[in-house]
Amino acid sequence: MTSLRSRLGVGLLLSLVVLIGLLWLTVGFSVRVLMEEQVASRLEHDAESLLSGISLGTTGRATLDGRRLQGIYQQPFSGHYFQIEVDGKVLRSRSLWDEMLPLPEVAAGETHLSYITGPQDQHLLLWMRVFRKQDRLVRVAVAEDLVHMSAGIRRFQWRLLAWSLAVVLLLLLIQQYIVSRSL
Repeated sequence: MTSLRSRLGVGLLLSLVVLIGLLWLTVGFSVRVLMEEQVASRLEHDAESLLSGISLGTTGRATLDGRRLQGIYQQPFSGHYFQIEVDGKVLRSRSLWDEMLPLPEVAAGETHLSYITGPQDQHLLLWMRVFRKQDRLVRVAVAEDLVHMSAGIRRFQWRLLAWSLAVVLLLLLIQQYIVSRSL
């Protein structure tokens, strides 16, 4: 009887560990993708708002309406940045301080989403697009630091693991009870 009980227990434990491991990886990956898509959508909206606030004067000078800027772009190294390039001239958020974002080459009308290292070695998600406005190319890049999102996902994964282990333990106890009652 003990041999059957231990074999059932080990079999259930191994099965549950594999399933919980796959669940942990799948859910963690899915949550990360979902959060990054949400951040990318917000960055796209910010870029469109910035684009609508750009005035292209006849002298060739581009200006940005300060009312279009959210406060987070005014705080130095806040983790929220933008950089706009028009005819080789750069407009950038105050949050960048004296830094520049390392931007990839992107063709007009093309959207680019990538990870870059920003000021103070921040891990940033970059959303970038080259727009055509008044027959001029306007390169708009908006980025956000992912450190808080990554920390939240790690906390979620650890909670999921703790609850999963508790469920495994409970299932093992239930199985042991059923086997001992049945035999």
